[in-house]
Amino acid sequence: LDFHKAIAATAVGTARELDGDERAEQLIAFLERHPHMKPFASSPTSALVELTVDTYYIVRRFQNVTELHLG
Repeated sequence: LDFHKAIAATAVGTARELDGDERAEQLIAFLERHPHMKPFASSPTSALVELTVDTYYIVRRFQNVTELHLG
């Protein structure tokens, strides 16, 4: 494994749990893209969370940091 080729991304923003009709609607969209996740995502103990991203941090070679602000 060559750590000099590694890249990490961090998303920073506001998260909120979806519920009711909004959860049901977004769960359908999620499962269309990830049908193999149905048993896990449909479980009553699983939360569906929306993340509104404010900033992305991209780190390359452990030294090169790029900060991307949205909006």
